Amino acid sequence: MKSVSILGPQSVLIQWGLVIALVLLELSTNIVETGIGNYLKWQNFQRPQLGRIWDRDRLSLVAQSKIQSIRTSMDNARQTTESLTSFRQLLENLEPGYSRVLSKEKFLHLYFDFPGQWANTLISSYDLLGIDSSLKWERVLIKRMGPWISLDLIDHDNIPLEEVFLSLNQLDTLEASRIQHRGRLEEAGFLPEQIIVYNQFITLLKNMDPDARLQVSPPPRWFLEKQYQITRVGISDLRSDEPEDRPLKLGIEFKTDYFTEYLLIPVPRETANNLLSQLEPTETISEEQNLLLALPERNTP
Repeated sequence: MKSVSILGPQSVLIQWGLVIALVLLELSTNIVETGIGNYLKWQNFQRPQLGRIWDRDRLSLVAQSKIQSIRTSMDNARQTTESLTSFRQLLENLEPGYSRVLSKEKFLHLYFDFPGQWANTLISSYDLLGIDSSLKWERVLIKRMGPWISLDLIDHDNIPLEEVFLSLNQLDTLEASRIQHRGRLEEAGFLPEQIIVYNQFITLLKNMDPDARLQVSPPPRWFLEKQYQITRVGISDLRSDEPEDRPLKLGIEFKTDYFTEYLLIPVPRETANNLLSQLEPTETISEEQNLLLALPERNTP
């Protein structure tokens, strides 16, 4: 009986000691609130709840989700930019209010890959050479603002080194400049008597001055680097229902690794007439040659 009376006060002291220890632990570490917050976060995180700790973690999860979404969008935009294959795609697929950033190397590849002089009228290649000599040019920022497109040549700190503005009306000139299609010259409306074989066309190019050559054909490097083999060339006549000042159409047919394609080039009438005047009637391609050139395209292993 005496031992029971002695242990009674001791147990009370132990209980009070535990209570005091728990209170001090809560005041110093917020262990209870943290435990409740963790429980709410992992068990019921989709419902807005009270609690400072839980709300802070919820906002952290939301922020992480937004950051991941931004990173994904940036990665997709970067992949889209790197997958562009022509200067035309770079400008025509730009949505209003959006911008694109591409490397200097990618921009120069698209710039010099264009089969004509349109890109050179946008910004001279000599200007690009001067900007590149500063050793600061790294990227190109392209933005569309209303009826204008701006090209900013920027350095590592995104400071513009040169800014070029392009109106949407100039894109119409781009669209009408030189267009590459898959198919044969007949599909573009060229008649058999308007088509000549490639070696006759190359002979004509050799006899032309350099400026006239650029008006009727890309430089040989454009075909050689892409491994395009020219097969036929078509020169259209001016129809009676067309204005006399309208450019004539010249088509260069070539074979790629898998397909036959042709490049349509608007040619000034004077230049086209000069080409036609140098062709003898016997130089137009025959029906037998057409059949030979219509053989299946070569395939690479």
